[in-house]
Amino acid sequence: MKKCSFSDTYPFFNDQLPRKHTAFEKEELKKRFCDGTNSQWARFIVTVALGLDSVPANLFPDHLYRVSTILDLS
Repeated sequence: MKKCSFSDTYPFFNDQLPRKHTAFEKEELKKRFCDGTNSQWARFIVTVALGLDSVPANLFPDHLYRVSTILDLS
């Protein structure tokens, strides 16, 4: 699997987030969001816009519905 430029620093990819998804779902999300199309990845969008420190710890890659709220609040 390809790695995006932020995957080493994100808790999601280091299995440090609360268990909201099953292990299988997490692996599928990793494949889906780290195949070079990270521009559609919620964590990547927030990182680029606001910096890594502004990414909520509980933001999963597929939480695109939260991005506009995070960007508006910051």
